[in-house]
Amino acid sequence: MSLFPIPKPKPSTSKPTRRGKGKTSDKAPEYRPVGQSKYPVSRRVSGPNTATFYYLDTKRFPVVCEDDRNRIRNECDTHGGKQRSKDSMQEARLDPRKHPPGSLTRRLQDKFKDAVTTLDNFGKQKVKYKKNPQNAWLEDHCSGQWNKPGGDKVRDADDNATLDTPEAAQTMKREKSGSIEEFKKQIEGQVGGLQKQFEGKLAEAHKKLTDFAWDYMKQHGKDAFDGAAEKMAQRKALTRFPLLAKALSRLSFYEGLGTLIGNTAGAIATDDMAKAFDILEKELDAIRQQIDDCRRMLSEGGLEDIMASTQAGIALANPCLKARKCMLVPYKDTGKTSKGQGCCPGQTGHHLLPGAMFRKYSQNPETKKYAPEKVSRDSKKIKPRPCWESYEHGDAPTMCLEGTTNNATNGSHGAAHEVTGELLEKDREQPDMPYTVARDKIATALGRAFGCNPQCIIEQLDAYYKKIHNCGPLESATVTPHSGNQHGGPKPAPTEPVPTAPDAPF
Repeated sequence: MSLFPIPKPKPSTSKPTRRGKGKTSDKAPEYRPVGQSKYPVSRRVSGPNTATFYYLDTKRFPVVCEDDRNRIRNECDTHGGKQRSKDSMQEARLDPRKHPPGSLTRRLQDKFKDAVTTLDNFGKQKVKYKKNPQNAWLEDHCSGQWNKPGGDKVRDADDNATLDTPEAAQTMKREKSGSIEEFKKQIEGQVGGLQKQFEGKLAEAHKKLTDFAWDYMKQHGKDAFDGAAEKMAQRKALTRFPLLAKALSRLSFYEGLGTLIGNTAGAIATDDMAKAFDILEKELDAIRQQIDDCRRMLSEGGLEDIMASTQAGIALANPCLKARKCMLVPYKDTGKTSKGQGCCPGQTGHHLLPGAMFRKYSQNPETKKYAPEKVSRDSKKIKPRPCWESYEHGDAPTMCLEGTTNNATNGSHGAAHEVTGELLEKDREQPDMPYTVARDKIATALGRAFGCNPQCIIEQLDAYYKKIHNCGPLESATVTPHSGNQHGGPKPAPTEPVPTAPDAPF
């Protein structure tokens, strides 16, 4: 499951839009000056308008994007929006599907929120933030979003020429920053204290299991047999009580308790004993799981995932940051903090259509596996797909998400890659897919997740990709089905099992 509910899109049923007086076109969207909207714009705070749709013409602004633009203005440029951003921190929650109620991470989510917001000043110093009229919105709305979970200079996972090649593991490495270590300092005291508590409970539970074994032996010791007779009786008893046999096979895990009980249990075994043992063992397992969660949480990857997931929860609750996800940003502009462009410094520009979609893949005739084609034998660069030679990763549209890896547990960025993989799973059985199908599936899923009009997401994607597609209209364009994850590209279609010939009658 993804970090947030992303519905599977229905087949596109978009109708031709009207342009001008009564004229209909199946290509051009409707344009008109901003009028009434379900997001009427309140009086703005002094300062520039933050709703800059980079790929759209402001003089001929699409009607399908008006609500999204007015929503951004309302939530980011007004006094009320500024206050709502502050208040939203109380409502921020970890995703309940990945962090269910009662889990250790849910119990600590307020501590995690305090930790990431405590680091805000650390992040501002790191990016050398100086407030000015253009970037004032960051000060008002980016609480908890000033530090990337993975490092200062995060390499976009699908922006490397060797994706899906043996060299990919090296090119996907990131330069680590102090932010993750600072986050660890904020939480390790409480997490470490909980770990010690759990270890104490583990010792108590283990003692309870030991006492159970001793008490049982004392109570039934007089029924024990000696020598060969006892061993034979034990084997017969265990065949009569399979549940206990399974329990005794696990007892050796608990510091020799199997030997402790073995001298008597075979002769006087009961299923009640096995059930009692199972209850105690489940208690032990639950405590062990909590200890493992603490250790995982303080590991490098665990810290990164928790920090990213906390930031994703904060951004999802923040009306301004959620609204700004509807406005796509060129990847190269996502970090222009001084000009107030792009994303919060701790967010990542996520390519809705991964860069790998515009790389060329070919199938090995022997293995039937697909692999990216290199420019030359010694080169690490991958050939672009025909018709997409003008594609530039830095110019392509991205959405401001939280997280720095493509792992499904790494905030909204990882969740978006996970969902993209799910949406394109069947399409990956072929080396090509229509651009419009990939566009519609992904725009619908991510747009609905954040309350955006999917048609506005499509408008922004088309505005960029039609400029760089060299072979006619986008309606006939094809791309490589790829999730942006390593090994997320085309794969051999499953083969039907060959039916065996019926046996001859004689």
